[in-house]
Parts: sequence; structure tokens; C-alpha cells
Amino acid sequence: MDSRLASTPISTVTRPSSKASPSTKAMNGPAVDPGRPGGRAAATSGRVASVSEPSTSAVRVGSVVIDCNDFERMFAFWREALGYVPRDEPEPDWVVLRDPSGAGVNVSLQVVPEPRVGKNRLHLDLYTRERDAEVDRLLGLGATRHPRTPEPDEDFIVLADPEGNLFCVIQKGG
Repeated sequence: MDSRLASTPISTVTRPSSKASPSTKAMNGPAVDPGRPGGRAAATSGRVASVSEPSTSAVRVGSVVIDCNDFERMFAFWREALGYVPRDEPEPDWVVLRDPSGAGVNVSLQVVPEPRVGKNRLHLDLYTRERDAEVDRLLGLGATRHPRTPEPDEDFIVLADPEGNLFCVIQKGG
């Protein structure tokens, strides 16, 4: 989960409502981005970058790597959860899963000797048009519900993968 959760009980953390109007967000003070350290929005120098603007960076995210102990179980879970396919033949302790459409970032799995301890410092937000149906499907694949009390009108549900790594399933229309 995001860095605010290190010191805040998960039942008290909320995401900004996607239903709030721009004027409502402005009246509520500075923008909050739960994916950024401290929950602060990125500085934009008075303008908001368009999604269609090309990146000026020489780097890009190629893959998000998930450390694991039970490679076969995690490989099966994330392959089915995302509908991704191996980019190359999986090795006994490493695989890069890619979006067959080429639209999503790669998700890789690597075996590590130590078990996960504490909360993960990074998590995936999985967007879907059918959140509740997707949560049911993921639970059937081996995910578990993370125990927390949701706030009214939240658009996300927190789950854990088979090794306890937290991720969110978020309702996104369109």
C-alpha cells in the first residue's frame, strides 16, 4: 500500500473520490494522490500534462517485479489474474509476463529466498469496469480480501495475492 499506510491504520485511509467535481476537489485543499509518498500530488508548475503528450524522459517503466517464494503458484495466479502471457520461456525462478495487446506494463516474478515481511511498499492498482465480478474472479484464483473497513463511496477493494502482497481492484467506467 502507499506510504501513508506505514503509520495509519488501513481502515482510516481513503482515496479521493473519482466522482468529485474539479471545483469540489479545489475547495478541499491541495490535491491528494495516494500513489505518491505522503499522499501529495505531483507538482505541475501550474499546468496538467496531457496523457497524449509524448514523454520527454529517456527511460520508461519496463516491468514491475514481484518477489515471491512459491514461483509456480504466483506464476499461475498473476498469469490468470492479468490475462498476460510469458514474454519468453519461463525460467525456474524468473518470468516476464506481458500484456498480449502490448498496452500494459510488464509484470515480472522472481524467486527470492526470504519471505515477505510487513507491508509491501509498492502495490498494483487493477482497473476494471466490473469491480465486484473481477474481485470474485480473483478470489477464485487464490486472492484473499485484506481485512479493512471501507469508507462510503470507495471505488476500490483491497486484496492480497497468494503470498500476501496487497493490490487494489478499482472501478473505472468507460
